[in-house]
Amino acid sequence: MIKKEKLIFVAPILNSFIKKDYQILKQEFKVVKNIYSWHQKILTPVFLIRQFFYFLFITPSCSCILIEFGGYWSLIPSIFGKIYNKPTFIVIHGTDGCSIPSINYGSYRKKILAIFCEYSFKYAHRLLPVSDSLMKIKNTYSDIKSEELQGVLNHFPSIKTPYTTLHNGLDINTWKVDKVVKEEASFITVFTNTQFLRKGGDLILSIAKKNRHCKFYMAGMTRPNHIENISANVIFLGKLNPEELKTYYKKSRFNLQLAVFEGFGLALCEGMLSQCIPIGSSVNAIPQIIGDTGYILKTKDINKLQLLINKALSDKNKDERGKRAQERIKSLYPLEKRQKKLIEIIKVAI
Repeated sequence: MIKKEKLIFVAPILNSFIKKDYQILKQEFKVVKNIYSWHQKILTPVFLIRQFFYFLFITPSCSCILIEFGGYWSLIPSIFGKIYNKPTFIVIHGTDGCSIPSINYGSYRKKILAIFCEYSFKYAHRLLPVSDSLMKIKNTYSDIKSEELQGVLNHFPSIKTPYTTLHNGLDINTWKVDKVVKEEASFITVFTNTQFLRKGGDLILSIAKKNRHCKFYMAGMTRPNHIENISANVIFLGKLNPEELKTYYKKSRFNLQLAVFEGFGLALCEGMLSQCIPIGSSVNAIPQIIGDTGYILKTKDINKLQLLINKALSDKNKDERGKRAQERIKSLYPLEKRQKKLIEIIKVAI
């Protein structure tokens, strides 16, 4: 039996897409987790001390380190990886690639956190952004000029660390459907209450009022208490499990992804696998994901969005367009593709 190389897996949380990477790595390596409750910010100094001694003793015996997200948790592993010449990889997902003060989003808007990210990236062996846009992008969707330039290299131009884009991957069998019965003039969008502004929830509520003959399903979100006069054609679904979400993807004709910043767009891909026709903002990787299968809103403008919706609703080939959207995700972003590339990157380095 071949002995597996030891890999230290660092993450601030073990959510669904991070779990997928963890499961991928477990197949090839002896994976040791280093995960604390970093969301408890008052405990950050305690976690940093614990992490220091943890890596002081464990780093010499490992072959490499993989870190999900840049943040407070990524600096000490990167430093020890550099000291002991152990390849250290940081997967950059989104919030760790930007600063957008207008919506209180992005790690770089916090000075200390930005420093932790910057030096983590400098000391790492290789960065693994889930899209090219997280390294350098100019987003002109919003009208706030000071927030156009985003990405690691726009904020930290002195960083010379090599990077390889590692697109997110989806379990095609989980989300793909072969037979759908679509509700005409139905739209679905997926985000939580805390993501409301970043994901374009304000624009969706406004456009819903102009299109009362349409249904707008908002999955993952409960009805916001701070907003009044929400039109009756907006249905808040709250948190759904994967099977419940799939049910709404299957019945929705269109998938709205109107974010002002989006590291990749997993929910967009899920909807497309369920033959939802995508309507997305012109930010980050969204246009590349959609390709020619849907519609791109170039600027955050409700009148331009209305024109797109009119065009989408009048399309005579909706079924065919939905199938093309599905085939695009199957071809470009299967989980197996990410798995193969991630393993290859690590094995070459160690």
